[in-house]
Amino acid sequence: MKKNEKNPNALKKEKNLKYLIESNQINIPQIKELCRERYGLVNKEFRQKLWPKLLSIDKKNCKINSIDSLFKPDEKLVWRNYEDKKHFEAEQVKKDIDRTFVRYEGDFKLTKRDIEVNKIILNRMILAILKMNKFSYFQGFNDFCSIFLLILGEGMGFQAASICSKYLLNDFFEDKFEKGVIPIMNSLILIIKQKDISLFNLISEIPPSFALPWILTWFSHSIRNLDLTFRLFDYCISTLSPFTSLYLASSLILIKGNEIVKMIDIIQDDLVSAVYQCIQNINFDEELIENMITEAEELIKFFPQKKIRQILKGKIKFTSPLIDNKFGLEFKVQQNNLSIKQYEKNIEKSNSYCALL
Repeated sequence: MKKNEKNPNALKKEKNLKYLIESNQINIPQIKELCRERYGLVNKEFRQKLWPKLLSIDKKNCKINSIDSLFKPDEKLVWRNYEDKKHFEAEQVKKDIDRTFVRYEGDFKLTKRDIEVNKIILNRMILAILKMNKFSYFQGFNDFCSIFLLILGEGMGFQAASICSKYLLNDFFEDKFEKGVIPIMNSLILIIKQKDISLFNLISEIPPSFALPWILTWFSHSIRNLDLTFRLFDYCISTLSPFTSLYLASSLILIKGNEIVKMIDIIQDDLVSAVYQCIQNINFDEELIENMITEAEELIKFFPQKKIRQILKGKIKFTSPLIDNKFGLEFKVQQNNLSIKQYEKNIEKSNSYCALL
């Protein structure tokens, strides 16, 4: 198969998706299933249509179909109101943004002008999210937000990045890693222990910081190929779970377990260097990404989220989406969808009443 030639199975799925969308026969459970299946949502066009549906964002009427009151129809770009408010980490954000768009590979092409314009927009987006939520910045958040900007554009991209940050990455914005990141990273090692005790015994003494960018940024900081990153975002968004990147990181370590063991045998006197060298040499390709998703699905059944919640209780804030689902995105979306249905019923009743007058 030639470099830019699409897989026949991917083309078949693309055709099926196009039919479902154009015939208006697609629903949320179907979209979620499509995200779990090989090739995900296939291309930018379908992601532009379906990511907002998964996140309960409506392009036409943000007030009716949005999770936060932030997104009112007359304030679709309300985040621009935060441009003049300084953030103590603004300089670091700008430095990271300057490195953001130039490192990407894949079929998704950006012109020099696209890159410069996107840098300006991304800077505003990130600072607004940090200021509105009183978040501390972490390096790699620029990569995370850039994916939403590239797929959804300025207004919708901000809404999606803001919602995911607030409800799925919330604990990563604490001013100290001990408040969120470290307990979550320790959970990764426990998942490995339950699944592969031999591998756990080899790496249990090594700080799991090598997996930090994977979990914090949904791999967007580590993978240069945008098409592969978009694929992982399909899956992460579809789950509406703050644990998904943790399962994906665990799945990658388990998949690469034999390679880690071999590298440890070669570099016996420096265990940390052996593991980190193996991690740095990972070649992310389509097959690996699909295997990671398949393995993550198995891990969710094998080591369910409720077990991780029990482990994290008392170690992070009780209002964390990782501790209580009612603070999470899935619950918010469900509540929001119920509100929308009630709103539509009220409109129908009102219209029926008006017709009788």
